[in-house]
Amino acid sequence: MREREFNIEWSESDSEFIARCSTFPRLMAFGGTIEEAIIEGNVAFELFAASYRERGLSLPTGPLDN
Repeated sequence: MREREFNIEWSESDSEFIARCSTFPRLMAFGGTIEEAIIEGNVAFELFAASYRERGLSLPTGPLDN
């Protein structure tokens, strides 16, 4: 699995770290540690990419509007 770049922030309300994909800011994942959030972010990205492939679509090259 290829690693993506994520911006990490702390969520006071969830008491977890949030990994937000730099290329697709609406793609986020949570984790109890920074490392866990990044791992979960990569899993989320792979599922996101797989859903595009399954529909025969090319993966967007930049942020999505919706």
